[in-house]
Amino acid sequence: YVQPLLEPRTLSSHSGDQWIKIYAYDYNNSHIPFEFWGIKVIEGPVEVWLQKLDGSWSKWTSLGEATWSFDYARDVKQILISGVGSDSFTIDNIKVKMP
Repeated sequence: YVQPLLEPRTLSSHSGDQWIKIYAYDYNNSHIPFEFWGIKVIEGPVEVWLQKLDGSWSKWTSLGEATWSFDYARDVKQILISGVGSDSFTIDNIKVKMP
């Protein structure tokens, strides 16, 4: 039994050019919309790409070591996260909300 608030998990890349993709789906829907609330960058910087259900993209570059809020971005289709440059990155507390 994992209690994420008491035992946070971090995600580290092997190199900065790796991509992390976050999306939601089930057997009936290839993409379920969700809300993106924020991310904590422990070792960075990282870039975050966010695609909305309407197909539009938003991009944040060079997010440094801090906790970042995305003002509860709604109707998100997918999130892509990568390092900036060739150095590895570490992230934590990716906050999403499912409908």
